[in-house]
Amino acid sequence: MFALIMPVAATALVAPLFYYQRKAKKQGVLVTVKITAREFCSQIDLGGSFLLAAGFAMLLLPFTLAGTSTGKWKQGHIIALIVIGVVTLAGLIFYEAVIATHPIVPPRYLRNLTIVLCCSLGFLDTFGFTATHTYLYTCRYISWSCHISAP
Repeated sequence: MFALIMPVAATALVAPLFYYQRKAKKQGVLVTVKITAREFCSQIDLGGSFLLAAGFAMLLLPFTLAGTSTGKWKQGHIIALIVIGVVTLAGLIFYEAVIATHPIVPPRYLRNLTIVLCCSLGFLDTFGFTATHTYLYTCRYISWSCHISAP
């Protein structure tokens, strides 16, 4: 369903963008600049995106693997994935601060108290909801079924 509904729904957004882009080209308002593949990768910060995705994948994947394996947390590859994930995320911080010309998360964002507090608030709100919602559904379902079955 998603593959059928999304293109139809996105047409309402994409069609006017293409129309006004063509109109701007005809009027000479739109200025296009050719960039190289290296400049494009720098602007979208391909290196930082890769480090971010790889770091979180290697850090979070062991939680799933440890639950299904027999050795749980004592296996070497589980510990190695966590360590490599932490090192990769630490490398991301260095890469973003020193090497990247267009970083995903500019270091000045992390020094802005408003941004840090808003991100913390969003994280804590989601964490609190998830921690309580897991049990609230079960409690409500049990109390509802007991209420119906009571004479």
